[in-house]
Amino acid sequence: MPITDLHCPRCGSDVKMGLPMGATVKSVTAASRQEPTSDTQKVRTVECRNDHEFFVRFEW
Repeated sequence: MPITDLHCPRCGSDVKMGLPMGATVKSVTAASRQEPTSDTQKVRTVECRNDHEFFVRFEW
């Protein structure tokens, strides 16, 4: 599982997240949880070190 570097959309702090092989990040948002638009997408809730919750939608 490769590690991907993300940035918190609220404060910009670095966050590391493991993604399945071949996965591509489609969106990173703090606004609202976006549901997957296909069977090959998932949405994960992530927290940065400043306790900001945000959502990562990815596809594989």
